Amino acid sequence: MTTTASVHDKMHGRPDTGHRRRVTVFADGADVIQMLTAYRAGVVGGFTTNPTLMARAGVTDYEAFGREILAVIRDLPISFEVAADDRREMARQARKLASWGNNVFVKIPITTTAGESMIPLVRELSGEGLRINVTAVMTLDQVSAVVDAVDADTPAICSVFAGRPARERQAQAPRALGQPARSAQRVPGGRVRLPHHRRHTRPDRQAAAQGQGSRRVLARDR
Repeated sequence: MTTTASVHDKMHGRPDTGHRRRVTVFADGADVIQMLTAYRAGVVGGFTTNPTLMARAGVTDYEAFGREILAVIRDLPISFEVAADDRREMARQARKLASWGNNVFVKIPITTTAGESMIPLVRELSGEGLRINVTAVMTLDQVSAVVDAVDADTPAICSVFAGRPARERQAQAPRALGQPARSAQRVPGGRVRLPHHRRHTRPDRQAAAQGQGSRRVLARDR
């Protein structure tokens, strides 16, 4: 993963130092034993979690879980996500989560479920010195907005659902070549499907595929 501070330099035309960007692997989960095992093995550079993963792991006390992990893992970034869906409560929870430790990054979704942008909140909290992990980032425009919102002197993470910007570029490419752009379609189950090129198929396989009602699904929402 890459911090938004390093992305900020690249996007705003600052000189390339020639150094390669280092890829760091973060473990995503809420199983205490697995997290501590990965930490002691030295195989990851940080951790992320969220309320959904904690519920699946049987966590019933958010703060007790967080403090148990932080009592052992003090030197790697750990992201804890707010559980609210409105700006005011997100802000309150973010400040409380950040108070748990200096290595805590607070996960703030890029938008609420109603579609309200949380970029103003990200700017506010990052300006206060909170380490923010902006999550559920779906588009290149959102990446740019995050980069502009975070404080240059405060560490931050931009969690991109990588398939989305890739599909965005894929859809834009034909337009740049003078061809109609392909548009994504949402299908039942929250999945996203892109039209694909026709290809020659043996008649027997084509009939079988049509009989099964098959379709090509290229990505699933996380």
